[in-house]
Amino acid sequence: MLGGDLRVVQVRRLDAAGALLWSVGLDEHDDSSGAQVPRLLRLLAPPGKIKVDLRLRNVIAGKPPPSGAFLLGVPPGMKVEEVQ
Repeated sequence: MLGGDLRVVQVRRLDAAGALLWSVGLDEHDDSSGAQVPRLLRLLAPPGKIKVDLRLRNVIAGKPPPSGAFLLGVPPGMKVEEVQ
């Protein structure tokens, strides 16, 4: 019988020979909201020599993000040209 604590902690992709293409690890889950949000994400992609550690702080779960949270502004000094 499975318990109530089911969460994804790692996802891996291998090539046909069994070599690791990439791996994503999720750790330090914050269960306070009941959403089981991981606070630490590790990405490894050995063929590209890529390693990323991303730590989330001040996570708010169960509420919509503030308006404009995912909008990217134009970097200073850049010119925007509309195309059709």
